[in-house]
Amino acid sequence: MAAARRSGARVREVRAERLARALAAPTPAARLAALDDPILTRADRRKLREHVGVSLAPESSTSKTSKRRPLANRLRVALASQRYNPVNLLICVFVGGSIVTALAFAWAHTGRGAQMSGLCRDPVFTWSDGTPRYPSISKGTRVIVRSESTEVATIAYWQPLAGYGITTVEKVCLVKGE
Repeated sequence: MAAARRSGARVREVRAERLARALAAPTPAARLAALDDPILTRADRRKLREHVGVSLAPESSTSKTSKRRPLANRLRVALASQRYNPVNLLICVFVGGSIVTALAFAWAHTGRGAQMSGLCRDPVFTWSDGTPRYPSISKGTRVIVRSESTEVATIAYWQPLAGYGITTVEKVCLVKGE
């Protein structure tokens, strides 16, 4: 037990001597070279860095040098520093493809706006609960075209508190636009 205490005390003495020698080094480069000494503890290395005045933390993104560089140069450096891992590339392609597919699906299934032309009598709309209703549809009333063929179009009309009613009308009853 006494030998272990003496050994620990000797290690502390050697560490303190090496730290004092590193702090007394004439150049900052010599002080920084002492950071690799395996006998120094984390606290000793921190004290040595603070004495030199150098922080080993990464440079912040708001530093003056990054603000002075043009955007094209910063983007080029950022892209060049990326590692092109095939797994990451596959994930990016999958996620990007999924987003594009979802947007295309949503665009294809979104109704197009139109207005009633006033050439048709009031059509019969079927509401979500299955009941038929005859809302007053006048010229210029906005409707949503859900689907269309050569002669007819399926339209939806919104009525507050009832939701959407759906019916089929001839295409001459619609004015494309909004």
